[in-house]
Amino acid sequence: MTFFNRIIPTKYTALSSAILVIAGMCIFALFIHVDSCLRILSFAGLILAAVIISRSVRDIKSLLAILGIIPFMRKAIYYSMGGIIFGVLLGVLYNFIKADYLLPPGLTNFALIAPLIGITEELVFRGFVQSRSASLGTLTSILLASSGHTLYKYLVIRTVPVDLSTNFTSLIILTFTVGIVFGIMREASKSVIPPALVHGIFDIIVYGGATLVPVWIWG
Repeated sequence: MTFFNRIIPTKYTALSSAILVIAGMCIFALFIHVDSCLRILSFAGLILAAVIISRSVRDIKSLLAILGIIPFMRKAIYYSMGGIIFGVLLGVLYNFIKADYLLPPGLTNFALIAPLIGITEELVFRGFVQSRSASLGTLTSILLASSGHTLYKYLVIRTVPVDLSTNFTSLIILTFTVGIVFGIMREASKSVIPPALVHGIFDIIVYGGATLVPVWIWG
């Protein structure tokens, strides 16, 4: 029995690992914009999340299962096709409200990076966190993953050192609500691929035309 399992009862180990990963991601978000040596704490948070995830991995099969990457199930394929359409609609709607265009007039190099950020978030929250907390029930696991992602997103934006004129109430409500939808997609399809596709496509449509990296990514 490992040290981790000795200090935390076995039946709570999965939940504890999910919460620790959320904590690691939130530490990253809290310190990533700090313009001092304290920024190193942000990378410590990422390392914590990575270590906790790696502890649950025995081989490539267990990694794919934990992250919810089950690509060849029929449900996953159907939901992935729907996810592509949903991602486009979500991105167009966001641009309609926030910008003066529906689709980016052109794509920049950031279009290659932007979807990787969203996809990584889905692998962590809808993948690892939701699957590790599944023993608590479907609703609880979806709520925990969505809450963790919402807190992470709030901290990333809140700690930006410039005024973005962000309506944080709207940010929290929208991130949490969309997270619930993503969680339902992940649960119904038994795969994290559909919500990852939605998130990735949304990020391309919203941020793919950026000539500079958005300040909330690296302040």
